[in-house]
Amino acid sequence: MTKNPTQRKKRRKSPRGLRIIASVKLFKGIMLLGIGLGFFALVNRDLDDLAQKLTDRLNIDPENHYARVFLENVANIQPDTLRHFGLWSLIYSVILLTEGTGLWLNLRWAKYLVIVSTGAFVPEEIYMCVHKFNWFKLGVLVLNVAILIYIILLVVRREKSED
Repeated sequence: MTKNPTQRKKRRKSPRGLRIIASVKLFKGIMLLGIGLGFFALVNRDLDDLAQKLTDRLNIDPENHYARVFLENVANIQPDTLRHFGLWSLIYSVILLTEGTGLWLNLRWAKYLVIVSTGAFVPEEIYMCVHKFNWFKLGVLVLNVAILIYIILLVVRREKSED
């Protein structure tokens, strides 16, 4: 027997804060997907030639110290390194896109995924703030802790409302 449409459990609309977090995660996931695909696109290319063309196009003097360091470092990049960075970029983009989609749809599992994935980086961010302090790192830490607390509160409130 099917349920009456009024008896069906309605999906709650995502709170505005959750949609903002979801939008940022989706944006980061799309950007990282493009970066990952870009790494793979560079695997069999002549990186020395590409770097030289880039400095020429940007009208950067190749004798400039930073341009010289850039050109020397590009010459040392191996195809396996590009594949490695491409793979990890794609993996992390899938995680971000999954989190963002799940949060946008206000799904419980997505909140738990964000709690685990965001919470996993907090100890490292604390370590970095203590040992190599700068205001940007502190800002990232504060923002991630605020996101973590916000999502934990959403989960706790939902759990209480279901009791």
